[in-house]
Amino acid sequence: MLGVNVGGDVVGFETDSSGVHHGLVRAAPGTITKFDAAGSGTAKNQGTLAFSIDTAGDVTGAYADTNSVYHGFVRAADVTITNFDVTGAGTGRNQGTNPFSMNAGGEITGFDTDAGGATHGFLRAANGTLTTFDAKGAGTSRGEGTRSFGIDSAGDVTGFYADTNGVFHGFVRAADGTITNFDAAGAAAVRNQGTLPFCIDAAGDVAGFYFDIHGVSHGFVRAAGGAITEFDVPGAGTIMLTGTFPVSMNTSGVIVGLDLDTKGVLHGFTRAANGNITTFDVPGAGTGSGSGEYELEGSGGFGINNSGEIAGSYLDSNSVSHGFVYAAMLTAPSFTVSGTPVSLAPGATTGNTSGITRTPSGGFTGNVALTAAITSSPTGAQDPPTLSLGSTTPVDITGTSAYTATLTILTTAATTGALADPWHEGVGWRRDGGAVLACILLFAAPTSRRRWRKGASLLALFVILVGGLAACGGGGSTDTNGPGNSGTTAGTYTVTVTGTSGATVESSTVNLTVQ
Repeated sequence: MLGVNVGGDVVGFETDSSGVHHGLVRAAPGTITKFDAAGSGTAKNQGTLAFSIDTAGDVTGAYADTNSVYHGFVRAADVTITNFDVTGAGTGRNQGTNPFSMNAGGEITGFDTDAGGATHGFLRAANGTLTTFDAKGAGTSRGEGTRSFGIDSAGDVTGFYADTNGVFHGFVRAADGTITNFDAAGAAAVRNQGTLPFCIDAAGDVAGFYFDIHGVSHGFVRAAGGAITEFDVPGAGTIMLTGTFPVSMNTSGVIVGLDLDTKGVLHGFTRAANGNITTFDVPGAGTGSGSGEYELEGSGGFGINNSGEIAGSYLDSNSVSHGFVYAAMLTAPSFTVSGTPVSLAPGATTGNTSGITRTPSGGFTGNVALTAAITSSPTGAQDPPTLSLGSTTPVDITGTSAYTATLTILTTAATTGALADPWHEGVGWRRDGGAVLACILLFAAPTSRRRWRKGASLLALFVILVGGLAACGGGGSTDTNGPGNSGTTAGTYTVTVTGTSGATVESSTVNLTVQ
């Protein structure tokens, strides 16, 4: 199985006991439909090869006719099949038109082989219009020329070309027709080696592999800006024709492919956008060097959608090929938030911080902002803690490393007395001041404002009752000490820390104990 769309529908082909190929579509529920393009040959190594499927369920690929000449086709979701040929494509054995990839808009890219054995890239618009192109520097002899393999949603395509010395070089062709050539730094400049891109994501990043001077394959990612990062799957072989082989990439930059170890065993792998590599082996896959037609055993991923569903094939112990779908293998890019507990005395200025860690997962990158709030406290708590993250938030996560912010927790210490009367030093204003206020309200108000005096009288009576006074006048205690402040209430508090990056929101709690 070679391709998978956003709905989990998978496309590929089978080879029957006579060696004839037939196209396959496996719907997400598991129903498999076989098909053959009109004109497909029925001899060994002839028939229909399906390579790519778009969001709507349209399929593209090639078929070999009775003369083993290749022709392109599009099979619509309603099962209508349209065949097509690139103008100038050869009509000899193993020549013709070879579509390989289709984007969500129905644009198709691939290459044709002309009568002289040279190859040329092509782009087929959804309306059927065909445009051919050649990378600058591409050779024009047999085995040379331009081969296009991947297309993104904007219509940018990628692939490689063979120059006049048979050396492979990568290229990106923008939707406006501009072509940029490139080479991986470690690529060998000898015949049948070099740089071979195969896929491109929505951001314009390109992935593929290159062969070094020893014929060992290594993976690479070329960012849209041109920077190239090389990588190897752990355990991949280090001898000729072994190594790391990226094949496909989803719109989030997650790569799927296979590696071949030194024993001749294949293993599938994924590489997240942040560089994390995960290998996998499908149950039933062989673990030896193989003895059948392919002389290989093991697993390989060939297509991946944005949900992390992988389509591929594995070879059993007899080197017989089987298809697989690895459903929801990858977690969505995200991050976790965690914090260390804190225990302190009220008013403490040391030991009053919690380390808040943001850990990316699933290839997450982006800006993460933190907030913190008290979400649980002792009953009747007074002077609750205040929280500050200061300059440690937000932060840009760009790799696999965790980032730590500092949450500072401030509490209030207890006090033993209140301030003295600010109006009259040494006079207890809560009693005597209340009496003075009552007298002013009752006797000093203008006599002509009767309604005002009535209201003021009620207020004065309230003050007298609350203050415990019997009459207007001085006297009473001259207590200068208030009841004091007990500070932040002791007990257990819950601090909820929330990290936000666009639509991704994650939170965690920190236990705070005030002694």
